[in-house]
Amino acid sequence: MQTLFEKMGGLPATRTIANEFYDVMEKEEGTRKLLEMHPKKLVMSRHKLYKFLTQWFGGPKLFGEQYVNAEWLELKHRRLNFNEDEKNQWLYCMNSAMGNLGFESELKEEIMTTFREMIAAMQALKK
Repeated sequence: MQTLFEKMGGLPATRTIANEFYDVMEKEEGTRKLLEMHPKKLVMSRHKLYKFLTQWFGGPKLFGEQYVNAEWLELKHRRLNFNEDEKNQWLYCMNSAMGNLGFESELKEEIMTTFREMIAAMQALKK
């Protein structure tokens, strides 16, 4: 069974989606609140997302075993007050990025499902 990493096209595709994600965030007015949670310069954010997505999608473990799980992500984002509005903005940016890059609808939905599940797990840990 192919991993999402393989279905997407490996490292180059993962880097492209990470960059497009932040491009969408920077361009769209409706994502200002989410953008403001990030450093002014997004170079490191882009690189971290690339490494996270590579591992999350089943590729090489670039980010680190201990960091690609709901518990670590919830802890990392807790101080940011990542609520429903920011969650929707994040999902919008990722969905738009995949749309801009021409992802097939089936692959796009498979990826979005994994992100919705991860966010739900993060939210459950908050309670």
